[in-house]
Parts: sequence; structure tokens; C-alpha cells
Amino acid sequence: MIPGLVGEDQECEGRQQRQREQFREWFIQQQNAQAHLGFSPPSGQRDDQNRIEMNNKALQLQTAEMKTRKALAIATEEFNLAKVNCSDSGEEERYNRFRLDSARTLLLMERQQARLDKQLRRHLDSTNFKLAQTQREQSVFRQIDDAFFSKFNTCSR
Repeated sequence: MIPGLVGEDQECEGRQQRQREQFREWFIQQQNAQAHLGFSPPSGQRDDQNRIEMNNKALQLQTAEMKTRKALAIATEEFNLAKVNCSDSGEEERYNRFRLDSARTLLLMERQQARLDKQLRRHLDSTNFKLAQTQREQSVFRQIDDAFFSKFNTCSR
């Protein structure tokens, strides 16, 4: 759904979640009050009561999970900030050494690539030269063949 449309309830999900929680809390209060007065529900209501208790436990687990996720996110953020702010000289030296090694490796690879490019270019040049020679030799034979056969095509109808 496009956010910000006229008449749209942007807090619909949050509001419905709060309403469900309020209803569960109210229902629990009602059950506690009835239990305190000695009210025993019929068997059909016991099933409903069991379902409601299960829902309440699920809500408690969901709330605990949300708190755990929030705490985990905060702890992760604090760890990352501490890691960034506490970089010691040994770590910086390792990083600089890694950068230098990478630069050296890159330079060696570039030089090797240049050597390979030169070898390939030489091979390509020699192959092209041989092909040109072969074509020149064949063109000489074609000229002879064309001249030879042109003698026989002189008759007219």
C-alpha cells in the first residue's frame, strides 16, 4: 500500500496489536475475578479458557522475544561502535601490511599479464604472417589458373 494516502490509518497494525493485548489483559482480569468468586465454567468454556491461556502464554513469549531481539540489536550496535572506536596500532599495522601485500601481488600480476600479452601478440603476428604468405602463394596460382582458363573462353556462340 502506498504510504500517506488520504484516509489511510498508518498505525493500524500497531493499534490492533495494542487492542488485542488490552482485550487479553481485560479477559485475564475477568477470569481472575471469577476464579476468586468460585465460578466454575462449563466444559465448552473450559476449552475457551485453555485456548485463552495458550494465547496469553504465546503473547508472553512474543513479548519476551521482542525484548530479546531489541537487547540483541542494542548489544550488536554497541559492539560495532566499540570495535570501530577501539582500533589499536597492531590492527592498523596488520591492515597496512595486508594492503602492501595486496598491492605487491597486484603489481606482479599486472607484469605477468603484460608478458603474456606480449607473447600472445608475437604468436598472433607470426600466425598472421604465415597466413598472408599462404594467401600470396595461392593468389599466384589463381592468376595462372585464371589466365590459363581465359584462353578457352574465347569462343562465341
